[in-house]
Amino acid sequence: MGLKERIVEKAGELGLSPVGVTEARPLPAEREMLSALERAGEPIPFTPADAALRTDPRRVWPEARTIIMVGLPFAVASPPEPRGLTGYLASGTEGPDYHLVLREKLTALDAFIRAEAPKSACYSFVDTGPLIERPLAWRAGLGVWGENTFLLSPKGGPAFFLGGLMLNIPLEPDEPRGNFCLRCGRCRAACPTGAISRPFHLQPGSCLSYLTQIKGEVPHAFRPLLGNRVYGCDTCLVACPLVRKSPRAGAEVDLSEVLSLNRAGFLARFGRTAAGWRGRTVLQRNAAYALGNLGDPAAVPILTGLLNDPRPVLRAAAVWSLGRIGGVAARQVLERHRERETDEEVRKELALALT
Repeated sequence: MGLKERIVEKAGELGLSPVGVTEARPLPAEREMLSALERAGEPIPFTPADAALRTDPRRVWPEARTIIMVGLPFAVASPPEPRGLTGYLASGTEGPDYHLVLREKLTALDAFIRAEAPKSACYSFVDTGPLIERPLAWRAGLGVWGENTFLLSPKGGPAFFLGGLMLNIPLEPDEPRGNFCLRCGRCRAACPTGAISRPFHLQPGSCLSYLTQIKGEVPHAFRPLLGNRVYGCDTCLVACPLVRKSPRAGAEVDLSEVLSLNRAGFLARFGRTAAGWRGRTVLQRNAAYALGNLGDPAAVPILTGLLNDPRPVLRAAAVWSLGRIGGVAARQVLERHRERETDEEVRKELALALT
């Protein structure tokens, strides 16, 4: 076998699939797209604003000649039915942080390549780096574009996270495997917020996965649509007929337990998961919203305790959820709290909840 074939074989042994190769040349169409989104006030969240940096591998690493793109498969499961005061974590976020897993596997692949080609050098990246990885993966033949903007196996298969390894040596590039998915529209129809406003166009500001990660308060219109999500959203993947589904239900969490975690407890429970990177306050805020959406009066004592939290965003979430649950007990709690709340934003939430 040639070097490329040996690399692909080794990647498979490491549990990486699919795998493909592309040249380290720029992505001009994607650069223009990112620039247009920036001009329109719709930048892609959690990414650098520099469109040139995001779309030119050699801006990131000048030695790059070739990019090996890899997938890390993960199981997509239907959300579990709520049982009591429980929430759930989206597929792929409940286990070991895929960023750490991918880096470990890419490091092993890097070592293999340098042993096979002693003059080679490598630069690894995952989706926390500046490069826009999905177009590179498409160009390397890893899949076709889904209407939900994910890259999908054209004949069906598991969903996968993406990582890459830039090399300073040339390898024969692969060809794209086609352009589009089945175009059945099921992902767009299933999206709770209509964030997939048209095929192959996702509005990040309306995506529940994004909204579970932002800091501060989630806009009022989206809070009921969060349901009992604590982190992420996989509704469009669950709806997609090209994504292989797990026979097991998704990961559920005890909302009361999530809200009781101190910093040390949060790190122990979530620190090495993909859900943990955004921090304790964001996940606890989501858990508070989830209690309101479940509508169970049994949550009133938990939310009442949350009104003593020093973080205003947590108190505001508890106020909203108490108002959503309603009833005499919740209203009495809100009226008592109104007398001692000093934060202006929380007081606004109180006014809304009580009316």
